[in-house]
Amino acid sequence: MIKKSLFVAVSFATILSLFGCNTTDQGKDGLINDDTVRNVSYENEMDNNMNDVTQEKKRDQYAESRMEVANGAANRVNALSEVKNANVVIMNRDAYVAAVLEDKKKGKLTKEMETKIADEVKKSNNNIQEVYVSTNPDFVDRMNSYVNKLEDGYPITGIINEFNEVVRRVFPNNR
Repeated sequence: MIKKSLFVAVSFATILSLFGCNTTDQGKDGLINDDTVRNVSYENEMDNNMNDVTQEKKRDQYAESRMEVANGAANRVNALSEVKNANVVIMNRDAYVAAVLEDKKKGKLTKEMETKIADEVKKSNNNIQEVYVSTNPDFVDRMNSYVNKLEDGYPITGIINEFNEVVRRVFPNNR
C-alpha cells in the first residue's frame, strides 16, 4: 500500500513538473499573459520604407478593371469607307476594336487597314497608347455583347474576367 501511494505521489509530481516546465518560455520574459501590442496585418503591405502600399495597389487594381465603350472612336472608325461596322472598348490606355469590313475587303484585315483604324481611334482619345484590331467574327460578336452590357449598366465585375480571357486569346502576342 505504501509503495502504491509512493508511486502515485511520484507520478503526480512528475506530471506537475512537466506542465510547469511547459510555460517557462511563453510570452515576454517568461510570462504567459504577455499583453505586448504587436503591429500585425494580413491586409496591408509595406514597402521598404514601411509605407502602406495597400491603397496604391487597390487604386491600380481598380484602374486595371476600368472598361468603357468608346462611341466617339467607334464613330470615327465607322466613318472609314472600308468599314461596315465597328465597336471600340477602352480598358486603361488600350483600345480594342472589333470591326466588320465592307464586302470588297472580304473581311481581310491588312496591316495598312489596321494602322488606319488605329490612327482614327488614337485621334479620338489622346490617352490611348495601344490599339488592337480584329475582324474575327467571334470577337466581333463578343464585343457587341460587351458593348451592349456596358451601355445597359451591367456591372463590369461580371464581364471583366471573360473580356480579359477573350483578349488574351485573340491577341496572344500583344498581352
